[in-house]
Amino acid sequence: MTDDPILSVAVREEIVSSFEHRLRAQGSPILDSAHAHQQMLRQARSILSEVVDSYREATQSIDPDPMSLRVEIDPRQAIEAIHPADSLQAASVLFETALPVVKRALSADGRRNAEAALILHRVVMSWAASYAVSHTVLVFKTIRDSHRAELAQLARDLHDRTAHAIGVAIQNLELHKVYASRDVARAQEKFHRAQEAMQQALDSVRQFSAELRTATRPGELKRALTEYLAANADDNVLTSLTVTGDTTTLPQEVCEQVYYALREAIHNALVHSGTTRLDVTVGVSDAHLHARVSDTGGGFSVAEMTNAPKGLGLSSMRERVQLLGGTLRLASLPGHGTTVDISVPLGGVPR
Repeated sequence: MTDDPILSVAVREEIVSSFEHRLRAQGSPILDSAHAHQQMLRQARSILSEVVDSYREATQSIDPDPMSLRVEIDPRQAIEAIHPADSLQAASVLFETALPVVKRALSADGRRNAEAALILHRVVMSWAASYAVSHTVLVFKTIRDSHRAELAQLARDLHDRTAHAIGVAIQNLELHKVYASRDVARAQEKFHRAQEAMQQALDSVRQFSAELRTATRPGELKRALTEYLAANADDNVLTSLTVTGDTTTLPQEVCEQVYYALREAIHNALVHSGTTRLDVTVGVSDAHLHARVSDTGGGFSVAEMTNAPKGLGLSSMRERVQLLGGTLRLASLPGHGTTVDISVPLGGVPR
């Protein structure tokens, strides 16, 4: 960070400190994450340095590119930490915080005072726009990668489960023909095995059909979850689904992404936890959607699972929720079950 008589390092740190204080006073969700918190403060310092450099160019009669922006956004962090709505709010707070300090520093020169204010506005808004573009790119990439992963998983399951069951059925029917004329009892056994294999194949197709269903229209979140639980939970697992509030008010994108995240959490509980009880709750109010998937299974170390390369689809679940500006919290201990909590703000989502 270079020093400058316009905005010295000390003055810039004063602005950053005031900016952080105002974010905290407003209850900004950015401060809930240590990573997002530090990222935003780094960006604020970079923005102020850019303002100083741009102002120096302007006062030295250098013709800067009005579309240039030296403040760099790490595109990998756009989705990991800060939602665009929160970054735009933070940009507004930073402008309001820095503007009186800039004006005070340049009070002796009215023309330059106005020029510095315009530069501050341009740099702050350019940063917000750049961040929004980075986030949008990552949104599409996340959705594309997620869909590809789901299709690949479906292809593997079709091969390993459905195709295998059909192959077993065909083999037993062929053996039935071989034994039909010389060993009736054995032929009948092969026929029954073929029937069982075909039933397994049919059950697999029904499960895939349930998994491919999405909450594409308002009010379908409960239906989709009900059908998924019915198709995938074994008889020895006691399940419950409780939905409160008016789900018909939920926007399509909220229904879809929340359904996918809950479906992943339910799948993990049914397949990996060994649970005998699974409770799913969804609550909708004017301001928030809160959902929970809780099981009584074997549990695991959250730290180890979070650091795993493909930890039970956790990153995909969290990214889906973050696309909506929400949060996902995972609580689990070995031998004490697992709880997945999802919270999505609805106040800023068109309804």
